Amino acid sequence: MEEQIKNLDARTTAIEHFLPTLATKDDLRLSAEALRDDLRLTTEALQHEMAKLATKDELNAGLEDAKRYALMLNEATRDDIRLVAEHMLGMRSQLDRIEGRRT
Repeated sequence: MEEQIKNLDARTTAIEHFLPTLATKDDLRLSAEALRDDLRLTTEALQHEMAKLATKDELNAGLEDAKRYALMLNEATRDDIRLVAEHMLGMRSQLDRIEGRRT
C-alpha cells in the first residue's frame, strides 16, 4: 500500500510539472482569434493581389492585339522581300545587258 502511495505521489508530481505547459481554454481562444485575424489579413492581401491580375477578357484582347501586330509585321516583311526581289531582278537585267555588250 505504501508503495502505491509513493507511485501515486510520483505520478502527481509529474503531472504538476507537466500541467503548466498545457494550453488553457483562454490560450486556445486567443490562438484561434489570432489565427482568424491572420487568415482574414491573408485573404484580404490575396484578394488585393488578385484584383491586379488581368481578366480573361483582358488577356484575350491582348492576344488579339498581338495577333494583329504579328500579321502586320508579316505583311511588312513580305513587302520588303518583294522589293528586294524586284531590285535583284533589275540588277540581273542590268548585268545581263552589260555582259551582252562585252560579247
